[in-house]
Amino acid sequence: MTTLKFRILLFTELLASLLGFAIDEFFYSSRLNEMIGYSDNFAPELTEAQETMYLVFLLTGIIIMLASVFGLFFMKNWGRYLYLTGFAFALPVYFISGVTILSPVASVLNDFSCLCGGIIIAVIFFSPFKHEFKKSL
Repeated sequence: MTTLKFRILLFTELLASLLGFAIDEFFYSSRLNEMIGYSDNFAPELTEAQETMYLVFLLTGIIIMLASVFGLFFMKNWGRYLYLTGFAFALPVYFISGVTILSPVASVLNDFSCLCGGIIIAVIFFSPFKHEFKKSL
């Protein structure tokens, strides 16, 4: 893998993630909103401490992921470990958030983003390309 291809993969993952998060806001669907409203009946009731924990994990994960993408883009070794840390911070958010309903387009983008994230982890830790990061701090 070349540096350019890796950067394209990184940009693709970031773009798919952002689009998957925001696509439902641009393409309003009353049926989807009905289903989301219905699923709210089954959402876990969180205490104030749990809501605070959720927000802390969510915001910390977002900050870490953005910083790690910056580090990976510039081929910094610390970006590899920060990316993995951001992934670890995202896991509790999935468990706390409960049922999630997405439109088909958002679901595809979200799945594609996760697939790209897995490829990125494989490339930065388990491929010969990992040596490109060893050249920097």
